[in-house]
Amino acid sequence: MERKKTIIIGLVSIITLLAFVWGVDFLKGKNLFAKERDYFAAFENIGGLNVGSPVTLKGYKIGQVKDVKFSDIYASKIIITFDVAKNIKIPKGSVLQIYNSDLMGTKGVRIVPAKNTTFHTPGDTLKSSTDLGMLDQLAQQMKPISLKTEALINSIDSAVKSLNSILSTNQEAINASLTNIKTITYNFNKLSRSLNTMVSDENGKFNQIISNVESISSTLKNNEQALSNTIANLSNISDSLAAVNYKQIILQTNDVLKNLNEITQKINSGDGSLSLLLNNDSLYYNLEYLSKNLQELTEDIKKNPKKYFNLSIIDMSKTTNN
Repeated sequence: MERKKTIIIGLVSIITLLAFVWGVDFLKGKNLFAKERDYFAAFENIGGLNVGSPVTLKGYKIGQVKDVKFSDIYASKIIITFDVAKNIKIPKGSVLQIYNSDLMGTKGVRIVPAKNTTFHTPGDTLKSSTDLGMLDQLAQQMKPISLKTEALINSIDSAVKSLNSILSTNQEAINASLTNIKTITYNFNKLSRSLNTMVSDENGKFNQIISNVESISSTLKNNEQALSNTIANLSNISDSLAAVNYKQIILQTNDVLKNLNEITQKINSGDGSLSLLLNNDSLYYNLEYLSKNLQELTEDIKKNPKKYFNLSIIDMSKTTNN
């Protein structure tokens, strides 16, 4: 009787232990009664993936991660062992991808199937990749901005330090410049007041100028008809001048000049009486000789008038008698 109780207690303990182990594996997603096949994949970084993480295909759980370990003592790669249900076939060329299964960054594993008609056999090593989550992508995009911002901050810091150094070493010059600026501002204010005074003093003259302009405008308006007549007369004169046949006048002038040119050429060539008169020296000398004789005769008549007049009387008496 005691022995029977001991056997019953032992069987219950064994069953309880098996149930506990099965329950733990079930909570991990592992089914002791299901037939599974193991596959492998190698990663550079698994981002916190744990044993027991689900393995999915098109969003459906087909297995889980069984083991995670380094490939060698140098930890050059991380080898993941995962199992897949026996009825699932993985096409060759498929990729085992680690991804964020939720916004908190919990890692999961999914199979990205390839379009292939041949399949992996258990124990094969699949290709691997890591899908960057939204936060990881945002961090990657922000990294260049962060680097540029850091460089900008360093540049601003250097500029501020340089400015402080310049201000500290040239304080006297800066104070002098500020004093000059103050003086210039004072002079501008003084000049502005002077201009205001000048404008107020000359206001009467400006009013007189405006009055004169208005007077001229009024005069022009009062003599509008006379100005219109003057403009009309100028227009008529312009029309008359425009009607003149300038071409005919120019042609006639050219004819006159041509005739004068021909006469001049004839005179120069010795043709005609006028040419002889101008070009013959003997005629000039004869005229000069005649002029000289006439002058001598005139002088002689003035000196001896009786000589010439007596002869004339005698001659006249003789003519009468005859």
